[in-house]
Amino acid sequence: MNKEQDTEQGSPTTQQMSTVGQRRREAERKLDQHLEEARHKAESAHPDEQTTES
Repeated sequence: MNKEQDTEQGSPTTQQMSTVGQRRREAERKLDQHLEEARHKAESAHPDEQTTES
């Protein structure tokens, strides 16, 4: 087995890990944005039922 085969079948490269990290951060950012939009929609649908945070 040569080094190229080891890289393809073995542990991920630094570039691959960086890409995974970037994708994860972007997915988390989008999820936070969607959750925030959902909270605003829920608050506007029931303005008299708002709760206060401590």
